[in-house]
Amino acid sequence: MSQSATRRSTRLAAVESPKSMRVDGDSESDSGPASSSSGDDEMQVDARKLVTPVRQVASRGGKSPGRGRGSRGRGRGRGGSAGRRPNIDLTDLFEVAKNSVRAFSFASEAWVKLFKEDSNTAIAQIINFMGKASGCTPDFKGSDVEALSMEEVLNTLRDTVGMAEGPDPFKAKGPKSMRVSFPKLWDRLIMECNSGGLTFDENLIRHLCDLLIPMACDPIRRFRFSATLAVCQLLTSWITVMGGLMEARETAQRHLAAEERKKETEAVKEKKSVLKRTVDRSHRQVSDVKDVINTFFNGVFSHRFRDVDPEIRTVVISALGKWCAALPSEFLSDNYLKYVAWAMSDRAPVVRLAAVKALLNLYEDDDNALPLHEFTVRFNTRMCELVDDIDDDVAVQGVKILTKLVRAEELPFEAVRDIYKLLLDESPSLRHAAAELVCELLDEEVHKASVQSGESKSEEDVHLHGVLKLMDMLASSEGESENSSGDVLERHMVVDIVDALYERLDVFRDWATILRWLNDDFDEFERTPTMLTHLVILLDCCVGRAVGVEQGGVHEERRTRGKVKRRGAGERDLQDITLSIMKEIGNLIATFLADGDKTASLVKLVRYMKLELYVLKREEDAFEALLRKISSGFFRHHKEAVLEQCILTIVFAASHGPQELRERSRVVLSECIKELLTNLESACEDLRCLSEIELASSSGAETTHPCLVRLNLATRRTLAFLSVLQSIDHPCTLDRDRVYRLLNDVLGMAAGNPIIATSVASPALMCFELMLLLVSARSETEQDGSMEELVKESGRLVDCLTQILAGDLPHDVEVCWKVVEIMFDLHAMWSIDKVRGTKYESLGFRLRAASFSRLWEVVEERLEWSQRMAETDEAGSGENEGGHSKAGANAVIDTLSQLRRFLVTSGLPDECLKFAAHFVQFLVGQPEEVTDIIRHTLKLIRKEHPTKTATIYLQAMRLSYETACSEEEERDPATRWQHFMDLSKKIAQTYVAVQAAPSRASVVAVVSDGAEYGMQAPPSRLSFLEGLVPFVPKTNPRDAADIVQKLEEISQASGRDDADDSWAPFVSFLTALKERAVRQPLRGALKKTEPPGERASLKIHFAGGSAQRSGGERLQSNLSTGNIADSGDTTQISEGGSERNTANTGSMQLAEGSGDLQPVLPNSGSRRSKVTHEEEYLSEMVTSGRMSAGKEPPPSTPVSKRMPTFDIGSGTKRPREEEREASEHQDEQEEDAMEEDEIEEPPPRPKRTRKNR
Repeated sequence: MSQSATRRSTRLAAVESPKSMRVDGDSESDSGPASSSSGDDEMQVDARKLVTPVRQVASRGGKSPGRGRGSRGRGRGRGGSAGRRPNIDLTDLFEVAKNSVRAFSFASEAWVKLFKEDSNTAIAQIINFMGKASGCTPDFKGSDVEALSMEEVLNTLRDTVGMAEGPDPFKAKGPKSMRVSFPKLWDRLIMECNSGGLTFDENLIRHLCDLLIPMACDPIRRFRFSATLAVCQLLTSWITVMGGLMEARETAQRHLAAEERKKETEAVKEKKSVLKRTVDRSHRQVSDVKDVINTFFNGVFSHRFRDVDPEIRTVVISALGKWCAALPSEFLSDNYLKYVAWAMSDRAPVVRLAAVKALLNLYEDDDNALPLHEFTVRFNTRMCELVDDIDDDVAVQGVKILTKLVRAEELPFEAVRDIYKLLLDESPSLRHAAAELVCELLDEEVHKASVQSGESKSEEDVHLHGVLKLMDMLASSEGESENSSGDVLERHMVVDIVDALYERLDVFRDWATILRWLNDDFDEFERTPTMLTHLVILLDCCVGRAVGVEQGGVHEERRTRGKVKRRGAGERDLQDITLSIMKEIGNLIATFLADGDKTASLVKLVRYMKLELYVLKREEDAFEALLRKISSGFFRHHKEAVLEQCILTIVFAASHGPQELRERSRVVLSECIKELLTNLESACEDLRCLSEIELASSSGAETTHPCLVRLNLATRRTLAFLSVLQSIDHPCTLDRDRVYRLLNDVLGMAAGNPIIATSVASPALMCFELMLLLVSARSETEQDGSMEELVKESGRLVDCLTQILAGDLPHDVEVCWKVVEIMFDLHAMWSIDKVRGTKYESLGFRLRAASFSRLWEVVEERLEWSQRMAETDEAGSGENEGGHSKAGANAVIDTLSQLRRFLVTSGLPDECLKFAAHFVQFLVGQPEEVTDIIRHTLKLIRKEHPTKTATIYLQAMRLSYETACSEEEERDPATRWQHFMDLSKKIAQTYVAVQAAPSRASVVAVVSDGAEYGMQAPPSRLSFLEGLVPFVPKTNPRDAADIVQKLEEISQASGRDDADDSWAPFVSFLTALKERAVRQPLRGALKKTEPPGERASLKIHFAGGSAQRSGGERLQSNLSTGNIADSGDTTQISEGGSERNTANTGSMQLAEGSGDLQPVLPNSGSRRSKVTHEEEYLSEMVTSGRMSAGKEPPPSTPVSKRMPTFDIGSGTKRPREEEREASEHQDEQEEDAMEEDEIEEPPPRPKRTRKNR
């Protein structure tokens, strides 16, 4: 605080009395002696009119108390004093704020009246109000206020903190929560004080300063929060009053200037005298209010701006934003804006969000552009970095700020050129916010195009050209990353772009313009092949958005109806879209038939169209010709997306099209099926005629025999066709016997030749499985022998799978893995346990015991292949964030997902336990996505098969241990041993509720059986016991004692030798078990049992940041290792270093005979020790990262915010004169630094990219 501000704040005692400081000018001392002349009366009335705005602003729009919005009728308004009086104790302000918003007006009027009659009692009500809001149970009277100093009052409040029943009232959310009602009540009180002439009352200001400023700097978090919230609202209300006073002063100055220009007369002189006194009085009152505001600002805001609690920092930054917006002439300066600038780099997202919202609110007002110009120039770099913030809400507000700056021409377009990349962000809100700025950039392109060419070009054409260029740039940037495989954006990316820009760009609904760009004769703008591909995909997405189709996968498309229908075209708009497309769709498909990506998107448009228009316009032949073009595209391309879209469109027209078009569509579909099976049969015959020598000689690493290529294409087209039939209702009749015969021929050739299997086995197996699914669905509704067919063909499929898997021929890894996948599918659908007692019982499928070993060999081969692929990708394209290749991680995830499904649905027979054991080993050394799958699967296994969990865990540990001890492994022995130890720790961490019966038995089984395994042929396996040590803390003490006794017997019989180093793991493990066995529940040490003088030597000085004996170091160590659990208002050290929830009435004391802090069991009526506040505050600083464990608070932390010194031995507070002097000295240094005109720019935060999001 500056010296001038200090003198002004201390001058409040010499300010005129409240009666002479009234802003309405009614007193005789302000308006002069009363006069009986009409002129004097007129001048008196004018003087009162001049100050009327003060009351209007201060009293919320000029509504006096009792004349509120709802004061009429039955008095149900918020502030009407004429309404019905609420049935609540108005003297308890906390209950009023908590339960009755309608009582605010009554309570504030009663409090002002009480303050005028008995100020001490009124101040006591304020103290009780603040104490209860801070979690205390105060009961102060007026006599206590007069007898006690404010420091003694605060000490009393500290002694009762945490004793209030119920949760923290500020934690609740909603429009009626204390976070909302608490500031509203303070605002009402200040406005009522202003109306009652108490704005400048010295006694009120002094008590508020003495109470709120120390509370806001108190180590207890709830004190700081409630006091800071109250002070912020006080300043907000006083700023409203000051605004009214300034308005009254300006009004009086304008009237005075007008009177100065008039002819000099007695009446004019008298009026000028009255106006001058009014101006002087208003100016003095504004200065006094400003002094009070500065006092609270420097006493509270400058410290709480750096508070350890982000909620408190958020409150002060939000309040500062309101002050700058409410009174920009006073607060829109560097002295205040620097706090907002610094808060933009705060570590807490909620604080950064408050700062950015405050700035956005300031930029919303055009009048603030000039005062904010210098600030904008200095911090525009940080504002541009906000769009990369890791928090989505902060990034969204940052984009909005940049949009405001670009529109106000405060920021050049070149500074935000890269904003278009946010159109592909995963956050929808951020995409939509970026779309606003992208539209501004496109409008700038329109302006530049018109200026450079000299001729007026269509705005839609320029916008579309800009969007296509933007998509090309996005494709180029994505092509350099691992998210895209080429220079064309994936469809889901285009969907995101359309979703963001659809409502903002009219060209996305201008079908004629888009189709005109696709014509061959369009030459107004340059079109590259990539642009044309993007344009076709863009047309597809825009039409889908317009007709209300959800942009999902091929099988997820559906038209939304009723309430869930998106904003899109109505029936007439759909008709316009169809009329525009049906003229060009045939020519476009013919033009781009050679390009698979364009063909897939164009064919998809047919399903969006209103096909009834073909009937109304008598163009059935044109529609049939269109379907035949689509059919030719189906047999021309080999990409899965094109095949699926083509056949899906034909089936859709035959099943869901207009009745008049269905017959023609079914004819085309029948011809398509006939040609499909003919091609498959022809390819099989050609391949059968080849000898193995011819096939092997013409098939190499880079070439494939043409017969194999034709068979592969025919099989894949059949697979696409069956996939579509299985996904939607269809009217076609399929010759199933012919299909089964052809698939059996293909699989028969594949089982006997690895070259054929590598090419066609996977699609053929999937076709066979889909055929079974189609027949199974048919058997649900029809009784036509489908069940016999299902049993017969499923048996053939199983025989074929077994032949491929168990054969001696070296088949490809992917072929074998596809066999395993289908076996898992069959087991999941028709396992014996699942179909027992149903009509599918004859289909019962169970894997043979001999097949399990081969199945796991295939799984291991697949995993090794995935790891090799990951290493190849890492060498070629780098690593992702987790250090693993994305492609390799995806392959591992796919493999483990299939294995997980099998384990969950298999019932876990004994043959599957090896699968589960290998599965558990992936808890270590894998990306987070993989470990999440493992943990979730283990959770399901523990729930369904609790008795087998211990066997799985122990077998996994044994496999890892054997690998670590094996001499045949190529990996480093230290790495293998670390894997075993990490796996043991991960498995031990899965046990949480060890007191539950299943968990307790499982832990005992792991420890006991594992110990027996380690004690076999000692000392060769004794090192296995090291992996059991993490399970010891999870073991029940009684069970640990039993295991100790058992191990003692086994060790004695095995010739135990403690002197031998090879027995060291056993000794260490046995020692840990003994310590666990003798551990008993912690008992509290009562104060009355302590020997006198035992604790007198222990003093912890938190202000200096050091401890004078090991107790403080133990506290610091427990804080750094997380062994102090924060439970509401108490902090306790739990047993064995683990967290333990305690009641709010618990305390922290020294145990007998030790210098370590130990928790005390809750005791009725016992007070909470003062050291708990120290630990609470220190724990907040350490856990939040503001302070490292074992170190003193950083120099930037105000001394007033650090912990006071306590004498734990005596339980009384030591004098704090030295600390107060040091605090005042540091406060002066901080305030001098804050008053500098130059804004010190904060250090830049690390940039968050979209990849990091």
